[in-house]
Amino acid sequence: MLVGSTPVLVHNTGCPKAIALGLTVTDENEYSLQEFAEANGAQYYDHWDDFESAVRGALKEDSKTKIYFNLQGIGKPAMIKAAPSSAQARVVWVNGDNPFPSPEK
Repeated sequence: MLVGSTPVLVHNTGCPKAIALGLTVTDENEYSLQEFAEANGAQYYDHWDDFESAVRGALKEDSKTKIYFNLQGIGKPAMIKAAPSSAQARVVWVNGDNPFPSPEK
């Protein structure tokens, strides 16, 4: 993009349509998170200026961001458990079941 005759870098703001969370590296794959994100059409921390703000933004009740979470090598992710139920409903759990199933009615 040009401002006058000066080229400038434009950073997209706001939450992405999809984010990928999980371990960056696993015993089996040194590019685990990158490949997981690419396979799901999602962004991961390497695309964000501020990891915590990006994740918190995606977890907001009014967010539309789909959250792909690779559970390989991970226990229970506390940040998602504390999120509103509308955010929890947008999480796609991969390599494991939802560690926070809703109680039977």
